[in-house]
Amino acid sequence: MKTSLVLALVSTLIVTISGCASVPPKLDAPHLQKITADKFGYSPTQVHISDIHQNNATDTIYYLADTPKGRYACNIITKRNVAGGVTTALGSIAFADASCQKQ
Repeated sequence: MKTSLVLALVSTLIVTISGCASVPPKLDAPHLQKITADKFGYSPTQVHISDIHQNNATDTIYYLADTPKGRYACNIITKRNVAGGVTTALGSIAFADASCQKQ
């Protein structure tokens, strides 16, 4: 009886983790603000992020960054740390450096 219960709980946990692992990564404005500020050598308070959108098919996050030197259209391509094209059970995802072009 105990073995069946433990097996059922472990199975449920595995299914739950697997379902969460397939969700594409999402960066919010504070994360994008820090990444972009680091790229340009500003403090995060000097960078304003807007118009964030994500292309799930290409795992690319697009956004606008207003800096002291102007507005930039930026994108970040996520690098999934996995076999088979999905994130690991622990959600290990690395992000490439932001690529930005002045508007």
